[in-house]
Order: sequence, then C-alpha cells, then structure tokens
Amino acid sequence: MLSHYAYNKRWRSRYPNLRHKQKKRYYRKHNYSQAANVKRWSEKEEKLILSPKRPGDVELAKQLSRSVQAIQIKRSRLKKQKNLKEGK
Repeated sequence: MLSHYAYNKRWRSRYPNLRHKQKKRYYRKHNYSQAANVKRWSEKEEKLILSPKRPGDVELAKQLSRSVQAIQIKRSRLKKQKNLKEGK
C-alpha cells in the first residue's frame, strides 16, 4: 500500500496536464485581488504572511485582497531573503 505522498506523486507524474488544469482552476477560484491592480507589500502584510500563527492562505487572500498565489510567492521570496541574510 502506497503512502498518501507516494500516491499523489505517482498520480502527478501520470497526469501532468490534469494537475496543471486543477492548479489553474484553484488559483482562478481563490483570486481575490483586482485584475491588474499591482500594489506594494507593506511591512505589516509581510510580517503577517510570515507569522507562525497566521490564518490559511485562502483566508489571508481575502483579508489582504491578494491572490493565494501572490501570498505564496511573496512568502517564498521573503524566506529566501532571510536565509541569504543569515548566511544559510
């Protein structure tokens, strides 16, 4: 019996096009920002998305009026910057 992770990994490798469609549908459904409205991230928003006691990404997207994808990308970039500053 496969673990849940192994099963998902195998499924993703067998059906890459279907997985891509699912991701696009998910991000389209949870895009709470205005279409071409690009706004700067405030320090308060950055601290909120890095906070260990933060709400889920979908809830954050609603609160900050940003897309789930934008929040995930920003968190990833902030973590990379933090690791570079610390010399990891």
